[in-house]
Amino acid sequence: MHNILTILLQAQTNAISGKIEVVIAVIAALFVGVVAYLVYLDKKIKKLEDK
Repeated sequence: MHNILTILLQAQTNAISGKIEVVIAVIAALFVGVVAYLVYLDKKIKKLEDK
């Protein structure tokens, strides 16, 4: 019985770890997207200011 509980707890821990990795990956992708968009806007604004 102890072995079954240990296996279930390890499986649950692995599932949680996997979900955390996905959440971190999504947040990182959003952050990179926002930074890229801000750089794009900055270049566009500088171009308009030069006119």
